[in-house]
Amino acid sequence: AISNELSFLVYSEKFECIFRDEILSEIAGTLTYNEKLVLSLYYIENKSDEEISKILFITKSGVTKKRNRALEKMRKKFEKRRKI
Repeated sequence: AISNELSFLVYSEKFECIFRDEILSEIAGTLTYNEKLVLSLYYIENKSDEEISKILFITKSGVTKKRNRALEKMRKKFEKRRKI
């Protein structure tokens, strides 16, 4: 369990490292730990929704919802920042 938590922390940190740009970093910082983790596993580690669901012990549809919610949150924050 501890090694899984450490692995998840590494995935989350990898995701944040991508966003060196100040604005993108700020936007990524608004995501929850689980949202960052799902995005990291999907986009960085190239895991499928089914693989992620097994890693996180949630349903495949739950993974899809979390990913889509996180992407929409990022889109809205980015659009809000662009209008400033």
